[in-house]
Amino acid sequence: MKRTAHPRERRIALLSTRLPSIAALCWCGLLTTAPGQFAPGEGGWVPEIAELSEPPGMITSLWVKQIDREPYHFISGTEAILDLGFSTPSSYGASSFDLQQSADGTGGWTALYSTVSAEQDNFSFNPGSGGHFRLLVHGGPRDGQVSNVVQAQSSLLDTQFSGWGIGTDFGATGIMAPWVGHAQTAYFNVRDLSDGSDIYDGVSFQWYRVDPTTGDATAISGAADATYVTTLDDVGGYELICRGTGNGVTVGGFAQVKAFGPVVAFNRAEVSDVDRGGFTLSLHKSVPSLAPGDLKLSYWGDSGELEIPISSVTAVSDNAVFQVVAEVPDGVTGANLGNLSSVWRLGMQFGEGEWAHQMEGLWIEFPTGGTSDFTSWTSAMGLPVDRCGANDCNGPLWISNLVAYAMGIDPMTATSGQLPQVSGLNAVAGSMHVIYRRAKNHPDATLAPRISPDLVDWSPADVISETILEDGGDWEVVDATISFTPGPVGFLDFAAVLQESP
Repeated sequence: MKRTAHPRERRIALLSTRLPSIAALCWCGLLTTAPGQFAPGEGGWVPEIAELSEPPGMITSLWVKQIDREPYHFISGTEAILDLGFSTPSSYGASSFDLQQSADGTGGWTALYSTVSAEQDNFSFNPGSGGHFRLLVHGGPRDGQVSNVVQAQSSLLDTQFSGWGIGTDFGATGIMAPWVGHAQTAYFNVRDLSDGSDIYDGVSFQWYRVDPTTGDATAISGAADATYVTTLDDVGGYELICRGTGNGVTVGGFAQVKAFGPVVAFNRAEVSDVDRGGFTLSLHKSVPSLAPGDLKLSYWGDSGELEIPISSVTAVSDNAVFQVVAEVPDGVTGANLGNLSSVWRLGMQFGEGEWAHQMEGLWIEFPTGGTSDFTSWTSAMGLPVDRCGANDCNGPLWISNLVAYAMGIDPMTATSGQLPQVSGLNAVAGSMHVIYRRAKNHPDATLAPRISPDLVDWSPADVISETILEDGGDWEVVDATISFTPGPVGFLDFAAVLQESP
């Protein structure tokens, strides 16, 4: 008989919220690099790697989160528990899934459980001795399709994976996700159910490269430590999973955690000849092709993120320079440009050599046809005539003119001590303190914090309160309390916007 089981979260994954220093991240989304920092195409070509595509006739998101044991709820003793994760039925346009079990994975499939809503994304249950498992789709365009098959065998040892986590380890290589060469570090906590004590060894690590179009996982040779450094072999849309497996003596079962996001190759980008009808895009590495559907140009409006349609993209030189045509709506002064490839992503680079810092996406400021106090300010600062635009950078920190203007600092003499800094973080309350400087005598410029879980999707930060720490006359230092949602990783930046007069 088919049973209906409610999904349940029986443990809390101990995922740390990591907000890097705003001194390093305040640049993200604020500006473009100054023209002339590289010759388009001088970096060669992006890797020629085919992007993965899902095979027809099946869904492929089923995976084992962990299999171990947990105490019975009302009597003494323990039972085997299997946690399975998957994308929701609604993400496939379906109404529900059945979970099926087979002894050998080739036939004799029997129904175990059904999802109770189209938003359910896990099953947690006693699998008996274990076996092979898959999902059956009900409703929608994939009605009757089945998922990839996963296998798990129950453990008889009274131990439990009580905590786990994974995140980008910037300190290991100095490279941020999602770029090739960044490091991921995972951990697993284990508890002895006989006395509740922690077990500090007995778990081995193995990293897997998962093809999300089939669900097939391939063990990565030599990747048997807590930290794994990504390579070009991970590019193309693969997922990375770290498995912690008990030794079968002191620890039983295994648990798995997924790394955040894809691994892609960095392609430094800059824009020039910007007007309200488009811009010229230059890339450090040439690309095989670039079409309007490959790019995303968006800004934040009253109803959330809004896209600006791109009508055409024309190659100008060596597939490294492109003319992009897009009609910018009235009132929009800036937008973020990104691309959707699972092989490469365009982005900004600040600094060179060991000090280089690479961030995904490119912020573009669009002219409005008027003048403002900003123009007079650039002249008063004595900025070089070829680097006095809003997006141009100057000084030892290579800070953009518009950011310096909104902060009330001189870009030619700016110091790291003038940049925003996180001064406190409360993951339990979901708040943090950020100290930053802003100009008081530049009413045409605003400086506002934004939050992102992945350096791709940004939203305005919820500022709970502000305290003025220092009043410098034309500028002030503010201690802002900002709300955020704890997660595996989080990012904060400040967006500078110039409101030019008509």
